[in-house]
Amino acid sequence: EHWNGKVWKIVPSPSVRHHTELASVVAISRNDIWAVGRSYVADFDGFPLAEHWNGVRWTLMKLPNPGTGSLASVAVTSNGRLLSVGSYLDANYHYRPLAETWNGTSWARAGVSLPALAKDNDAYLNAVGVTSRGDAWTVGTQSRTPNQALIERQNQGNWTVGEPPPTSKMLLLEGVLALSSSDVWIAGQIGVISKTFVAKWNGTNWSVVPSANAGKILNLLTTVVVVPGQGLVAAGSFETLSGKHTITRPLVEWYKAC
Repeated sequence: EHWNGKVWKIVPSPSVRHHTELASVVAISRNDIWAVGRSYVADFDGFPLAEHWNGVRWTLMKLPNPGTGSLASVAVTSNGRLLSVGSYLDANYHYRPLAETWNGTSWARAGVSLPALAKDNDAYLNAVGVTSRGDAWTVGTQSRTPNQALIERQNQGNWTVGEPPPTSKMLLLEGVLALSSSDVWIAGQIGVISKTFVAKWNGTNWSVVPSANAGKILNLLTTVVVVPGQGLVAAGSFETLSGKHTITRPLVEWYKAC
C-alpha cells in the first residue's frame, strides 16, 4: 500500500505460488523501493522472495535458492546496497540463519556464523540494522529451552556471533536499530508470560531499558526506529481478554532520549 499524504492506496504487486507474504520494506528513493518475504503453498513450505519498485510497478527479483526458507528483514548498507536476513531449512531439517546481499546488479548469498548452541537446534534471523559506517547487526532466536536470543554482527565483511543480554528467561528478539557501533537498540519479548523487552548496546555491554506492557497475556515489540530530534519509537502488539476471546491490539512506545 502507498500513502499519498492523505489516504492509503493498494498498489498491485506480483504474486507467486498460492500465497505471498511481505515482511519488510526499505526505500532508497521514491523510485527504488525493496520488499522481502516469502511465497508458499502450505504454511511450512515457502521460499525467500524479493520484489522491487521502480516508480511504476513492482517486479519479482531472482534470488539464490537456499530451498525452503524466508526473508524477514531488509536494510540499506552504507554504499546504497542491500542486506536481507531470514532463515532456511538445511539438509538435516534444521532452520539456519540466512543472509543475502544486493550489489546493485544481483542478489548473492552471504556467509553468516552459526552459533555453537544452534548446531542441533533451529536458528532464525528476524531483523537487520546497519550503521552509517556499514556495520550490520542482526537479531533473532535459537531454539533452546528456554528459547534464547541470537545476535550476529558484520564488521568489515566478517560475521561474528555476539553475546545477548544475560537472562535466564525466554528471550525472543524481533527488532534492531543500529545507530553506531556504540549505540545499538534491540527489542522483543521476554518470559513465558511475555513482557516487552528493550536493551541498548553502548559499545561494551548491554543494558536493559525499562519498557511498558499493556496486555496481561502477551506483550511484544517487533520494531524500533529513530525520530530525529524526538527520540525512539518502538512498536508491536499486545493481547488482552474480552470475555472468552483474546484480542490483539497494536502497541506503540516512545523513548524521549536516544
